[in-house]
Amino acid sequence: MAEQSPTNQRWRFDEPHRKRPNPHLFELPRKSEIRLLLLQLDDEKMELRRFSRRLSLFPGLNRYVIAMANYRLADRGRRINDSAHASALLGINGLHKTLRPLLELDRNASKAG
Repeated sequence: MAEQSPTNQRWRFDEPHRKRPNPHLFELPRKSEIRLLLLQLDDEKMELRRFSRRLSLFPGLNRYVIAMANYRLADRGRRINDSAHASALLGINGLHKTLRPLLELDRNASKAG
């Protein structure tokens, strides 16, 4: 095992050091539009691909969902760049867990409430 000096020390990006994406940094749609997206997720006929196309209509929310998916993949060395891939990674339950807390955000703290 090689000794690690300050010049060749490896830095780790462990779970405690990662910061969850802050929704306040993204321009989010109105809560009524988020509720509509959540209802569409519950529709049995809704496909994730179609849902991701609807999600992409809200650029700020789309970037937030992609950031959450990348947060979950941080230690795997991969990057997600589109909403279809992010939706597939998070799945319906993960999308619910990502979107539902946005309904609880303080209207004054959010950029678009």
